[in-house]
Amino acid sequence: MLPGWFTAVTEGSVTGEVAPAVDRSATSLGPPDGWPQPLRSAVELCFSTRFPVLVTWGPDLVMVYNDGYREMLGSEKHPSAMGAPCEKVWQEVWPHIAPAFEAVLTTGRATWAVDQMLTIHRSGYDEETYFTYSYSALRDEDGAVRGVLDIASETTDSPAIRRVACSWARNCPSRLTKLPLGKGDLAMMLRMSWMTRPMSPPSVLA
Repeated sequence: MLPGWFTAVTEGSVTGEVAPAVDRSATSLGPPDGWPQPLRSAVELCFSTRFPVLVTWGPDLVMVYNDGYREMLGSEKHPSAMGAPCEKVWQEVWPHIAPAFEAVLTTGRATWAVDQMLTIHRSGYDEETYFTYSYSALRDEDGAVRGVLDIASETTDSPAIRRVACSWARNCPSRLTKLPLGKGDLAMMLRMSWMTRPMSPPSVLA
């Protein structure tokens, strides 16, 4: 039997329908009725907002996330990502994001990344994507860092990224005009533009 607070916060969302069915007793999270108050508060925050939020906890950084974050998982990673170790779910980019997780777990200080490019495999193919996100520490009642809170936003289709694509497209129209503009195709535009451009690409932060 799940505790009332967990049932209440997960009610009414797609991920909330999946979360109660996960056998957390087999993970470092354990059953929700035994969670420390800081973890409970983080999960309540996660499911109470529509902004993408990921809660990871324990030595294997077990994942709990909301509907906003679910969209970042594509068609293949959800629902198996719920209650799974973060390294397993994001294995293709773990070498790139693990140092940030480790920094938070070791120092307790938050990280910040803007429009970071990651090649992920979430819907059956490799896809170049961009994310702006912050990792911050989740502590237990004794103040020890036990997990990481990830508040993120995918910026792949943001105006800033598309301005870069359009700028490069003007320099190689013969290649780019044949490519469809859809979700996931921006990466191909950028890659082909880079191959034909003699100078360094403009910064996405400019």
